[in-house]
Amino acid sequence: MYAIRRDFKFIKGADSIMAITKIMNIGAGKKGKITNHLKNALDYIMNEAKTESGVLVGGWNCVPKLAFEQMVGTKELYGKTGGRQGYHIVISCPPEEGTPEQLLELMKEFAQEFLGDDYEAVYSVHVDKEHNHGHLVFNSVNMNTGKKYEYKKGDWKYEIQPITNRLCEKHGLSIMPAEYSKDPVNMNRKQWEKEQSWSGFIEADVKYCRGVAEDYEHFLYLLEELGYEVKKGAHLAVKAEKMKRFRRLDTINEEYSKENLKAFFAMGSFTYETPRVLTPDVKYLLKPKNSYQQKFYAKLYRMRVVEKCRFQYKSARFKEDLERMHMLQEEYLFLRRKDINGVADIVTKIGFVEFDIKKLTEKQKILYQERADLKRKCVTDNNILDFYTSEPEYRKQLEDIKLEKKKLQGEKHVAERCLKECLYVGLLVPENIEIGNIYEIDVPKKPWYLRKEESRIPEVIREIEVAAVVTEETVESFEMNTFDVELEPDEIISSLNETIEAVEETKAFDTKGISMFDEIEKAVYGDTEPQMKVVTKEIYGSMTDKEKAEWIGIDGNDVYGSMKKFHEKMESVGITYKYSSDETEEFCRLEEILTKDLNRENTYRSQKRNR
Repeated sequence: MYAIRRDFKFIKGADSIMAITKIMNIGAGKKGKITNHLKNALDYIMNEAKTESGVLVGGWNCVPKLAFEQMVGTKELYGKTGGRQGYHIVISCPPEEGTPEQLLELMKEFAQEFLGDDYEAVYSVHVDKEHNHGHLVFNSVNMNTGKKYEYKKGDWKYEIQPITNRLCEKHGLSIMPAEYSKDPVNMNRKQWEKEQSWSGFIEADVKYCRGVAEDYEHFLYLLEELGYEVKKGAHLAVKAEKMKRFRRLDTINEEYSKENLKAFFAMGSFTYETPRVLTPDVKYLLKPKNSYQQKFYAKLYRMRVVEKCRFQYKSARFKEDLERMHMLQEEYLFLRRKDINGVADIVTKIGFVEFDIKKLTEKQKILYQERADLKRKCVTDNNILDFYTSEPEYRKQLEDIKLEKKKLQGEKHVAERCLKECLYVGLLVPENIEIGNIYEIDVPKKPWYLRKEESRIPEVIREIEVAAVVTEETVESFEMNTFDVELEPDEIISSLNETIEAVEETKAFDTKGISMFDEIEKAVYGDTEPQMKVVTKEIYGSMTDKEKAEWIGIDGNDVYGSMKKFHEKMESVGITYKYSSDETEEFCRLEEILTKDLNRENTYRSQKRNR
């Protein structure tokens, strides 16, 4: 029969099954029948029952009905009748994809591109299976040179499958992953399959974020908070830390194309999406009986915390852990129900299970033997009648044994997983945190810097903003019209405190980013404070944390305003953060340092006064 050179089964990715090519060599038959295998292959692919009475058959450099004779004639012409006789290529399409006529044309184009004018070949399309598939058998001997076709390692990856990919793309059919082209940036098969496994996970997160986001910008922000890097080009794409490449959302589901997402938010009415809970419900699991069970229960609990606090812990980073939660629960329940107290108990349990499986296997063999003996005794009509009458009972006994064996084999598999389970809990989750209701996930609000365009400065404030320079006359007029002329300058400023706060909350700043009331204060008091030199990215990097906090103007009593200042200062020196959460963490760090310094100073002054 054929010696298989390459034989790849369908690859099931997240999107669909791909069109795939496989190539097999046709060896020589026994002495005196050297070409038999070649003839059998040609007869098989031209089978009228499979090719709609021969309609879906074509020849390349030969006539299909005379193909075998022509191929043998070429071999004899060059004295190459021995050894490998030919090659058999199969191109399979996903179920319900492509018409027979479409695939037949593809096979013809494949023969033209792959074989050219050098080899005789017959191609066909079989429609007897749930998926259409094309066959091509070609001669091993070149009809022009007499040389034999030589398959080399890498031919499938770099030549055969890429041809199929190009033709499938031309005809609108599914293609294999790009790993099989000559592009050096392509990943290997294992990595590609790993990348594809993200599709369901990403789609669940995208669907959830779309359902809870205020608008398109907030939607992108939430994806980043889940741990994805978002590419905001012509096509929206995301990449998690463990992914090699960005994954376009519209290739996962057309609903999540950039245009459709914007249209979705433009409608302004949508329902809250309940997140797909990857983890099982562990709230009502029985408490562990011993320390060994506790280790499994603890990991279940902590992973549930990650699921609930998915934005806080950037749940995309824990994809593998979250997806194996069902397995982990199965392991825990097994330990709990079997009252297992440690590794020794598991090993003992595996031994008992293997013994029970062996007994059932022996019982199964006895049934087979008894049935075979009974069949051999079927001589008379009564014997035959008895044989068929007992068939239902025999089948039931056999089915019961198979079900019991399957159950025991499942237990054995779970027990073996328990032995291999990594008991290290690498999640930095506080032990005293309460899970609560898993469906009540805290969704981060739209941050202030995404609301810039939404803010509306009152007209009164806008008038102040237009005044780029506040002159002494302006201050004097302001003072005369608004306050008692006998008030001292510090009293004026004091009475303005509430107004200043209100203005600063509405971003009443001039074009230089300086508060208008800061200018008023300067005009009243004079510029008494020394001007700080311009801070660059390099200067900022050399400053102490306290100096950074003071330069930014962090105020522990006004976190919102301080965060706004921090963001603007970082932009002014050219510092950007990959994730908004990283920016928040840096701000909190500086705010904490400044707060500690102030507390120390206040403590020192208090102690000094008490002395």
